[in-house]
Amino acid sequence: MKNFNPAIDTILIERLRKKYFFDSCKVLHLKKGEYLIQRKTKNDKLFFLTEGLLAGYLVDDLGQQYEIFRAEKNMIVGVNSFFSKHHKVYADVVAMEDSSVLYITRDELRSSSKDCYAEDFLPIIVHELSLRQQFSGNVMLEKEAALKKLYQNEKLATLGQMSTGLAHEMNNTSGVINGNISWLAQNIYEYFRDHEQASVLKYYEKGVNEGQQHTSDEIRTLKEKISRDYDIPMQLAKKIARIGLEEPEMKNIRRSKAQRRVELYYHFWQMGVAIHDILLASKHSTHILQSIKQLSSTGLERFEINVNDSIREALTLLKKRLEGIAVSSELSDVPNITANNGELVQVWINLIKNASESLHSNKRNDKKLHIVSDQKLNSIHVCICDNGGGIEKTNIDKIFQPNFTTKKGGLSFGLGLGLSIVQRIINSYDGSIQVESKNSETIFTIILPIQ
Repeated sequence: MKNFNPAIDTILIERLRKKYFFDSCKVLHLKKGEYLIQRKTKNDKLFFLTEGLLAGYLVDDLGQQYEIFRAEKNMIVGVNSFFSKHHKVYADVVAMEDSSVLYITRDELRSSSKDCYAEDFLPIIVHELSLRQQFSGNVMLEKEAALKKLYQNEKLATLGQMSTGLAHEMNNTSGVINGNISWLAQNIYEYFRDHEQASVLKYYEKGVNEGQQHTSDEIRTLKEKISRDYDIPMQLAKKIARIGLEEPEMKNIRRSKAQRRVELYYHFWQMGVAIHDILLASKHSTHILQSIKQLSSTGLERFEINVNDSIREALTLLKKRLEGIAVSSELSDVPNITANNGELVQVWINLIKNASESLHSNKRNDKKLHIVSDQKLNSIHVCICDNGGGIEKTNIDKIFQPNFTTKKGGLSFGLGLGLSIVQRIINSYDGSIQVESKNSETIFTIILPIQ
């Protein structure tokens, strides 16, 4: 599995090390294979990895290990158990090679920081939970990709058995993430409510409740207008556009004091968005587990939902993958339909992910993805268009086959099981999916009847 550990701010890490992990006597040296902490025990230490490589494992009832995270040099370990309510270790942490860690105990942390450590470690906690969620998501996607072989060999009976085992394995990780992020979100909110001004808390809540609402194209247009209208730098205008600063607060925006307030609002809004995205990704991971179970059976439970909301959720979940692509959308007001929100999110994720991979493999600079929703007679039409080079004519009729995959430059586009699942879901709604590819553009059109 590809190790996915996006770096956190090195300045922040260095500051935390100097402030909390400075005692050279508080060091542990681990040989390869030795445990740092073990599951079902209690942990009162926070560790800073100075050398080596650590990995965390869950263990099932049969003693089988499942890797759930890795920690490299300058990463902090033991965050979950150290900051959780009961301080219980849920995973074994083992040295993958000879390693060294500095540590600080809970009592030392409290006495040295005078109870202000929550703010210092908040970015680390959010980053740690984000890493676990992304690692869990990668595991989920790799497991889902493994189902291709089952489709190719027509082993639907085995598929049912595998999905049950997969759900058992992943429910452990998902349960920990779901429980901890919900608990953490509530405690962060209560801390900010008691220690921050109402105006600051408002932007944190906005981030949690709404996430990032605008596409990259919309942000670009807004920041240029704000910069021009108020004669302020583009960087500041971009932050104002992203958080949606309200008009009364824009009156004195040229003043340095007002600009410092914007920086504060933006910081707290970013933390809120991080919590929002983790909660959303956790919700989607749970749906994927349910969806895999249902691959060979009838659909999931359906409710009245808005198609545009499911598209926005998919764009949020794919935010990192869409970096470097000009994403634009025209989502018209459309009536609600009876559907399973998770299934539709899965449809858009597969189609948008395929488009992004095509775009990233293309050398052109003007990478564009455009999404349109509209009502036509008694149906909703969703068009997803990219300029990533198109699909060869000889492959157009094959892309929905379960055993078909295209490759270009060594990159698998996932046009196999993913599109097969998309077609199955759309068909279950008595809808249709069409694809057109010409002049380096590919357009997928999904038609969903309005019941």
